[in-house]
Amino acid sequence: MRRRDFLQAGALTLPGIGFARPVNGEKPAPQASCILLMLVGAPSQLDTWDMKPDAPAGIRSIFQPIRTLVPGIDICDQMPLLAQVTDKIAFVRSMSHPSNVHEASVYHTLTGKQNPTLISPRNFRRRTDFPNFGSVISRLQPPGVMPASVTIPRPIGHDGVTYAGTYGGFLGPRFDPMELREAPNSNDQPTHALSLPEGVNESRLIARRGLNRESGGGYAEASASGLRRSLSHI
Repeated sequence: MRRRDFLQAGALTLPGIGFARPVNGEKPAPQASCILLMLVGAPSQLDTWDMKPDAPAGIRSIFQPIRTLVPGIDICDQMPLLAQVTDKIAFVRSMSHPSNVHEASVYHTLTGKQNPTLISPRNFRRRTDFPNFGSVISRLQPPGVMPASVTIPRPIGHDGVTYAGTYGGFLGPRFDPMELREAPNSNDQPTHALSLPEGVNESRLIARRGLNRESGGGYAEASASGLRRSLSHI
């Protein structure tokens, strides 16, 4: 995908991800969107959904449960606004896995598969990996003018390693999520980044957009079908 194609289709903003945009007056088909917050090393269940207030000290949470909009469902007192919308939330308390290792757990959670060959902490992602569910959706749904899967602000990883299970795996790079940045301290480059190429700074990019606008915006109409094709081959 070329950068100017993406800029012509629309700026990358959270409300735009996952929604088709009209091209040449076409009415886009309705699409559903899903935002996954993958919290690695984040607050535990004990400090969010299940404080275990009746458990002994050292086991129960340091926080207190509060009542929510739904009778019988209590959550942490640190989330009072969330407590007001629990009638629109499904709490799945039964999900678990046998690993206490971040890398293996990320792979299992994002792909639905266990991989006993992962070597922690150096489990670089490989094309033999199972794809994450965002890439599966990208494979199954018809191509549109917007990416089917986007990872922001960057893939999961640390200490120079991008975790396995965070891209298209054996489905191939065409179905990788759009990654705007690399994992922390990683030498991997995002497969579908929007960074400017060497020799093109922000001023030159603005000048190019101005040139396109002065030419009557004919580029958008002329390249609409090409844009679809370029995105469909990601």
